[in-house]
Amino acid sequence: MPRGRPSSDPVKLLRLALAAIDTQIAELQEKRAQLAAVVAGSRAPGRPARRVGRPPGRPPGRPAARLIKVKAAQKAIKRRKVSAATRRRLSEAAKQRWARERIARG
Repeated sequence: MPRGRPSSDPVKLLRLALAAIDTQIAELQEKRAQLAAVVAGSRAPGRPARRVGRPPGRPPGRPAARLIKVKAAQKAIKRRKVSAATRRRLSEAAKQRWARERIARG
């Protein structure tokens, strides 16, 4: 667009704006063609594009075998039980630790 004093003719201004838009459209179409060529060149000819999403062969409701093995292993581990007296001692020790921390902070 030419610089200087703006024209008062609205038709001339619209023509200039349309010319600028057409130039931008042409530049964008060139860039799109370049990107399309890059994408087309990145894939070997004759090979389909990589699938996106859930792999085929496994219905949505069935968990993977690996997950079943992990859950079975978790069930096999015995949890240690802590008596009420031990839980009480641990609780008191934690309260004392936090009390010392609060005093130290001021």
